[in-house]
Amino acid sequence: MLSPRCANGLLPSSSPGPPPVPPAADPLFVGISAICDTVVRLTGVDGAAVAVLAPSMGVRELVYATDALAQQLDELQFTLGEGPCVDAYQRGHPQMFPSLGAQGFEARWPAFTAELVALGVAAVFAYPVPGDHRPLGVLELYRRTEGRLRL
Repeated sequence: MLSPRCANGLLPSSSPGPPPVPPAADPLFVGISAICDTVVRLTGVDGAAVAVLAPSMGVRELVYATDALAQQLDELQFTLGEGPCVDAYQRGHPQMFPSLGAQGFEARWPAFTAELVALGVAAVFAYPVPGDHRPLGVLELYRRTEGRLRL
């Protein structure tokens, strides 16, 4: 039996939530959680997540999310096959939207926009995680209020 795939052809994340830090406190996971927590604290966003993608194997894995809404936004984008994170990964360029009212946002991602509004999200930012030849994944950020990142 074939596994169900998301709209973008990738398998959905296999874990129901952010993975727990392994008992041995794997430095990689501790480092990723520290990056996400620091980004939230320093930029004024409400949540962050990191997802790693391996299209050649048809896999996308949520590595860490600071909260349940960050996890939900990640899952939505890859299930719907649209959103700033999908574009940041595919295009290799940041997708920064300090307001969902930005020109073209809703037209570009109609299904995702409707979900964001229903969840009370007002701004989203997505940054590709660099790899040798293409991005390895995406750093995803959201805010419940409109506004640019505080840097």
